[in-house]
Amino acid sequence: MNAETRRGTFDPAALLERLDGNRSLAGELIDTFLEEAPAILGSLRGAVDARDGRGIERSAHGARGALLNLSASEAAQLAHQLESAARRGEFVRCADLLPELESAFTRVERQMRSFKTQLS
Repeated sequence: MNAETRRGTFDPAALLERLDGNRSLAGELIDTFLEEAPAILGSLRGAVDARDGRGIERSAHGARGALLNLSASEAAQLAHQLESAARRGEFVRCADLLPELESAFTRVERQMRSFKTQLS
């Protein structure tokens, strides 16, 4: 387990536990997330750029759910912070949080791809 995993970015053991050890399903969920991640981030970017509080909330909430389902707690927490900042109308805070969330997505994606090679 590397340092990023210990920090809670992506916890493959928790994912497998949640799925009762179903490695095939884990792989499918990871594939779906990897396919959808660019659209998720694109929606967030667009909403932040437009200062669309409702759009940020909705997109961040969806991102948080997807990340929690895949045991990516650190990134999910950032999505939650973004969602909360949007709800309060703190658009500067949203703009500050977005790059952090994008970096967390990158780490999660890298870790998921690495884990997925172990599933085969």
